Amino acid sequence: MTLVIRNLFALFIICIAAMPGLARAQVSVEVVGGEGSRISIAVLSFHGDEAVDEEQRIGQIVAADLMRSSAMRVVEAAGLGAGFDDQVDYDYFASSGTDMVVIGNAFKRNGKIQARYALVDIARQERLIEDTVTENDSAVRLLAHRIADRVHLLLTGYSGAYATKICYVARDGHSSKIFISDADGYNRQLVYDTDSPIMSPQWSPDGTRLAYVSFERQRPRIYVHDITTGKRKVVSKFRGTNSAPAWSPDGKKLAVTLSKDGGSQIYLIDASGGNAKRLSDSRSRDTEPSFSPDGRHILFTSDRGGSPQIYRIPVNSRGRPQRVTFDGRYNTSPKYAADGQWFAYVRMEAGRFSIAAQNMDNGEVRYLTSGRDDRSPAFSPNGKAILYATEVKGRGALGAISIDGSTRWGIATYSHDIRGVAWGPYDSYRVEVSQ
Repeated sequence: MTLVIRNLFALFIICIAAMPGLARAQVSVEVVGGEGSRISIAVLSFHGDEAVDEEQRIGQIVAADLMRSSAMRVVEAAGLGAGFDDQVDYDYFASSGTDMVVIGNAFKRNGKIQARYALVDIARQERLIEDTVTENDSAVRLLAHRIADRVHLLLTGYSGAYATKICYVARDGHSSKIFISDADGYNRQLVYDTDSPIMSPQWSPDGTRLAYVSFERQRPRIYVHDITTGKRKVVSKFRGTNSAPAWSPDGKKLAVTLSKDGGSQIYLIDASGGNAKRLSDSRSRDTEPSFSPDGRHILFTSDRGGSPQIYRIPVNSRGRPQRVTFDGRYNTSPKYAADGQWFAYVRMEAGRFSIAAQNMDNGEVRYLTSGRDDRSPAFSPNGKAILYATEVKGRGALGAISIDGSTRWGIATYSHDIRGVAWGPYDSYRVEVSQ
């Protein structure tokens, strides 16, 4: 078991002016530790025509995305620009230690915005990719996020998660609002508003639905909410506790916590409701299930050993639950990564809640955050970062950290009390919220 500790290397503050109608957001990126093997990359301002006034913003957004990668070191390129057909000044960038440069053009035609871009290898003096991305002319940020994902995939072997959505619950007294936004906090949209508490939002695997717990009618019920239509359905309203929904990888089942038979235990139900099947069977409190990516196991929190710890149980057999956390006396809220190799969880020590991650294969533990009240971890769809609810200067906020602990960033939500967060799948970027 290892403790991730690194010295502060750099702090980047990214503040990109929002277009009219978009929520303003500020993202702070903190790089912890040395540069190591990070790829140094410059993203130049895109060129355009007289119909385009966002070409500089495209480059800024791509750069801001790549700053949040633990594999990249973004080189300052303010004031520099190059179009798709322009020649890059190889000598200049080589002298500054820059490995890669992104250049491009942007054009608007018939309600669409199109970007042609290239990724240039400075040492080899050649273009590694030339590509074109097209979106509606109101979706400049999405277009830029897609470029960042493509560049990241080519240079690291795995896609970024920049063109994805996140979800969170903002509380104000007893009222709750469910918001979704881009992964960087922009384009915030209200999904649902109620005078009752809401907890534990979770994205469906196809990114079109949310499962969550609402205390409407003065008791906890589990709802499935179709984001695209606005329709909601109660899928669990048993006597007692109905809480902590978690989607199966195929989207057909939910693992939930019910107390209908006495004591909180883990059950499986259909995503449309009904057919409750009990999975755990103890006199202790079993809760907070999380499916493994292959759907064969579930992690959950239980105090059956005397204090909250994380256990694993098979889904399709009566196998005995196995304890998987042994470091510390209080470990809760497990969430599997997409590859199943890691899971994130909340640990408490000396009255402080923080985010940790553990390797399923060798038991390695990484202590990732050191806040006073960091909770509700949720993995990015590529498994390389963890989103969580935190507190900054007495205000609710969203934080995120890379799985290796080398890069942290904050996401402004303009809400005082964040109670639950979730990171959508790759397909979530296409979802439109029903108004």
